[in-house]
Amino acid sequence: MKTLRRMSVEAALAAILMAGGTASVAEAQTGSSPGAAAVSALVRQGDFWSQKGRKDLAADAYKRALAADPGNAAAKRGLAALDAPSRPGASAPAAGGGDLARARSLAQKGDSAAAAAAYRQAFGGANPPDALALEYYQTLAGAPGGVAQAQTGLRALAARKPGDQNVQLALGQALTYREGSRREGVAVLARLAGGGGAVSGKAASAWRQALTWMDDSPRNADLFGDYLAARPNDAEISRKLAAAKVAPKASAAAPVDPSAGDRAKGFQALQAGDVAEAERRFQAALSRRASDADALGGLGLVRLQAQQFTEAADLLTRAGRASPASAGRWKEALTSARFYSGLQTAQTALDQGQAAKAEQTLRPLTAQAYPDRLLASNLLAESLRRQGKAAEAESVYRQILAAAPTQAEAQQGLVQVLLDQGRTGEAETVAAASPALQPDASGQNLLRGRIDHERANQLWANGDLSGANAAFESALASAPSDPWVRLDFARFLAGQGEAQAAEGLMSQVSAGSDPEQIHAAAVFADQQGRPTEALALLGRASTARMTPEMTALRGRLEIDAAIDQARQGGSVAQLRGLAARPGLSVDAQGRLASALYDLGDRQTALSIAQRTLVEGVTEAPASYDGMVAVLAKAGRDAEAAAIIRQAATRAGTSPEGTRAVADLTATLGAERADRLRAAGDLASAFDVLSAAFAVAPKNTRLLAPLGRVYLDGRMYGEAAQAYGVLLRAKPGDKEALIGLADASAGKGDLAGARRTLAQAIAASPRDADFYLASARVERQAGNERGALEALRTAKLLRERTPTFGSGLDAVLAPGGSNAAPGGGLGPNPFTSGGVPARTSPVLPVAASRYDLMGSAAAAPLLGVDVASGGDQLAGVLSPAAAPTTTSERNFAGVAFPFTGRNGRAGEAASPRPTTSVAPAPGNPFVAPAVRDPVVGDIDRQIAEITARTAAQVAGSAQIRTRSGEAGLGRLHELSATASASANLGEVRFTASVSPVSIDGGTPSGSAEQRYGGNQIVNARAIVGEFAPVYRAASPQSASGASVNLAMEAGPLKADIGTTPIGFGDIDVAGGVTFSPRLGANGQGKAWIERRPVTDSVVAYAGARDPVTGQRWGRVMRTGGGVSLSYDDGYSGLYGDASYSHYDGEHVADNDGYQINLGGYIRPYRRSETEVQVGFNLNQQGFDNNHNFFSLGHGGYFSPKTFTSLTAPISVTARQGAWKFKGAIAPGYQTYNQAGAAYFPMDAALQGELTTLAQADADVFPRYLAQSASGFGISGGLSADYQFRPGASIGGAVNFNTFGVYNETAVSVGVKQILGGDGGR
Repeated sequence: MKTLRRMSVEAALAAILMAGGTASVAEAQTGSSPGAAAVSALVRQGDFWSQKGRKDLAADAYKRALAADPGNAAAKRGLAALDAPSRPGASAPAAGGGDLARARSLAQKGDSAAAAAAYRQAFGGANPPDALALEYYQTLAGAPGGVAQAQTGLRALAARKPGDQNVQLALGQALTYREGSRREGVAVLARLAGGGGAVSGKAASAWRQALTWMDDSPRNADLFGDYLAARPNDAEISRKLAAAKVAPKASAAAPVDPSAGDRAKGFQALQAGDVAEAERRFQAALSRRASDADALGGLGLVRLQAQQFTEAADLLTRAGRASPASAGRWKEALTSARFYSGLQTAQTALDQGQAAKAEQTLRPLTAQAYPDRLLASNLLAESLRRQGKAAEAESVYRQILAAAPTQAEAQQGLVQVLLDQGRTGEAETVAAASPALQPDASGQNLLRGRIDHERANQLWANGDLSGANAAFESALASAPSDPWVRLDFARFLAGQGEAQAAEGLMSQVSAGSDPEQIHAAAVFADQQGRPTEALALLGRASTARMTPEMTALRGRLEIDAAIDQARQGGSVAQLRGLAARPGLSVDAQGRLASALYDLGDRQTALSIAQRTLVEGVTEAPASYDGMVAVLAKAGRDAEAAAIIRQAATRAGTSPEGTRAVADLTATLGAERADRLRAAGDLASAFDVLSAAFAVAPKNTRLLAPLGRVYLDGRMYGEAAQAYGVLLRAKPGDKEALIGLADASAGKGDLAGARRTLAQAIAASPRDADFYLASARVERQAGNERGALEALRTAKLLRERTPTFGSGLDAVLAPGGSNAAPGGGLGPNPFTSGGVPARTSPVLPVAASRYDLMGSAAAAPLLGVDVASGGDQLAGVLSPAAAPTTTSERNFAGVAFPFTGRNGRAGEAASPRPTTSVAPAPGNPFVAPAVRDPVVGDIDRQIAEITARTAAQVAGSAQIRTRSGEAGLGRLHELSATASASANLGEVRFTASVSPVSIDGGTPSGSAEQRYGGNQIVNARAIVGEFAPVYRAASPQSASGASVNLAMEAGPLKADIGTTPIGFGDIDVAGGVTFSPRLGANGQGKAWIERRPVTDSVVAYAGARDPVTGQRWGRVMRTGGGVSLSYDDGYSGLYGDASYSHYDGEHVADNDGYQINLGGYIRPYRRSETEVQVGFNLNQQGFDNNHNFFSLGHGGYFSPKTFTSLTAPISVTARQGAWKFKGAIAPGYQTYNQAGAAYFPMDAALQGELTTLAQADADVFPRYLAQSASGFGISGGLSADYQFRPGASIGGAVNFNTFGVYNETAVSVGVKQILGGDGGR
């Protein structure tokens, strides 16, 4: 909790303000009572312990005072007050609400003055109601200057309630507190004691106490006699009566003392409370005699009242030296001055956040020499608690309670340190056994609220959300004004999506003026992603009221605001200026250096971090997180480790230091893992994180890179779990929200991803990164219109963000291997051949207050707590080192997760530019400022979507050549396509026309006899033994143009068109394809189609037989197929099967099948470059062999069986406006082609040919079967250049040597988007 416990010092100061100050005038003049100062100090100690509820210690102090000065009235009054009756009004209705409760609480703590003021505020300035009057006047009687008013009020109350003996008793006691009314009070108490009523016993005690306060003068003899008449065996009162009957002896004449008059008047003024007059008189006495011991001592008491402890101690020391014989008179006051000086110094150090300094000051004050050492012990325990030394603080509190078992402050402190250690059950036991820690009449109790608060946080951490909610409600009921209860409850509600309820809970805190309320409200605003609001809240607190924690938060927010604006605006000049300012803390320099590194100014960032390494670690280890991060990002792991080792040396072996060093090690591990992940080495990245989790199992910094590893590995379930955990720890965290949305979308839970982003956008409607994440989700869902809208909003927000840095600030700105299975994350799921394992490790749950990393599904896993900072580095720098486990619970192993790619919240969220940004425009010696790279990436995405959604026109041209014999299999094709496309609703339509010209040459030589019907001419010539005269074939060429209309709607595509018009009869061509997603990584496909076969002129356009005049060819393929594929981003598998029926004009029908099986991995993926390596097995076959060009054959490759095995390798890359792809697929093939009749469609010709073959063996009526095997290769290169928005030009070259032909194709194309973003 943040409340500073000032009560011990304030109460102690109240106890010493008049220490020794009640020395009588006679004592000051004659020196007859040398222990007056000591007696007064004892009286004030008694008053303090009485106010704290320690009647035993108070009585002891009063009795010690009376032993030294039996007639001391103040000691007598205090001793009598210990027997005061309990206040009947304590159970009165809580009129005045919180003010009355506060008044009672202050009275219970002993602060009578503040309590009386609170009572008056509760009464609204009016007289107290009778039901509350008694407790008010009893409190007022104990407040400075309140006795007279209390007596008056009690007289009036007694008149109204003459039969109320409690009121009569309180009146009698109050009357005895003043010398002038003491005899009257004795009479009232004597009457009550002799009346035999309910209060007679207490009245008798108060009667006797009052008599002990009276001096032994003869005028009081009758009062002593009256008491002894009722109680004759009281030895002390008998002694006082005997003394009163003896006449006092005359004092010897005192020597003349020139300063006696001023000194005496000084003590009179001091006793009357006129400190200024007392100081004047004592100074006057010292001006006459500088060595006047009593004047020095009196002035020392004045300084003591003014809390000028050092000067008071000096004056009291001089008083003792001036009169060694009477030095004992000032000894106790001097001890008190020194003690409370140290106590006040320690409290000031605590208020300034210097707990270690406070501890150093307080240790000596707990020695036996100091009577009030328990006050110092309480403050010592608090200083230890604030340093995180909960176990040591617990030991001190238990020592206090061993000496003073009922001391409420120690009981409260013990409960707090038990809660700090997560020992809620023990804390509840201690609180239940302490009456001082029970709820007040209104049911409120701050400590009970703290217990329920801690229990709620633990239940939250363990995933028990309903239990946590109930515990938070209980905490709020017990401590409704505690801003930290409200803060954590609001964080909890925000984490459950109840943002409105969370804001409502914090509205009262935000409206408050108390520093703790302002602090808590600022923390909440900051955690909800509203740093500007947080800064405004902190600005409401005056500098004097700012705690060190608030000052630190404000400094961090101011720097973070500059960093955030620099990130969004792309400018680093402001950050350079901030980093160059003197006096910055190491923590601030580190955060600035880290931001500079991310924004591209790596040289400046590294110089800052390396300067820190040279200067050495001089501040708290936790301050060096940013420096370690910069060095680790740059790959300077050895230098980062050197800083950590220096920090470990400075931290020593304290638990706080050990944790800080472990956190630095986690930072190194996080950045190192990100580098490995970016290089595609997920297994090593996981190993590094596993080692880091083992060192720092409760460090939330590690969740982000772990999430990125899981996302890149497409382990979306584990990623979603990690982001859920991060959101419980940091409700509203942007990276966690975006990562959770990405993970949900990856799992196929698009509705969940949309819900997450809708909540995020509602909370931060001006954050561009949320819209970028939304665009990714919508693109995955196929809603490109929604994606385009989100991208345009993101771009608008980015471009409207002002660049930070102007005015004075601009002027100031300068020109591996697998880890052992004992790692913190358990088994590595990325080591199975590059394919993520589907079993997930489980991260244990944190039990610390703010380490809320648990989930309902999380099971505990043992982690480690390394004591030496140097040893912690081993597993991070070399993951193969197995850490040692202990029993500390942690969350390091839940399959947790995180953000988008490239280390941030998505592909466009925060790429890191490599060019420095100019500090000022127009400077001829610096490069011009680069454009915001995020906006550039958004433009690219918009262009990609627009290319598919906006109206566009495109044109392309292609040259295709196919090897073969002239007039038969050879083919030269020149084609072009002109298309226009546009969307109609969610359906995209494309209309195109494709002119084409093909040429195969003219058959000649042996090819001529195998063309058309010429084989029959050849056979006749052989049998007739004459030279064949072939019918000359016309050149094999054709020209025409096809038209096509296509549509696309999500996974459905269809098109319909014609074969080239001009190739003879027109046929319909087209098809339908359905390609649904199957889960997160699967894709299905089914299709039916009818297409022309384009292997040759005969197959594509048809030809006319020069022998018979018959046209044949123009083969069409009709069929369909299915395919399944899986791609997780790093590897994939696929398979497809298809069947086709072939028919044509005067061509025999044919049927064929084809099967493909393959797989691939992507061993290299960095930025926008990707390498893919795989294998492909192709199997196909046909019923008939139609790879011939005689009449009736189709002229297309149709082997009986064909098998090939290839190893496809491809590289894709993007560089600015360029996109490239290169592919090559070497392999091996084997095939066989069946024999076939020369004229399968003409029985007469085939019959004649068979007859001729029987007549002469040199005539062949059938094509012979053949087979072949050998190596083949295919491949290609393509490039595309976007020369202006919405316009691009590209080209490609492809080749293929598989089968019986070699084919090469070269193409070029242009595309222009019409209107929209791409048309600008």
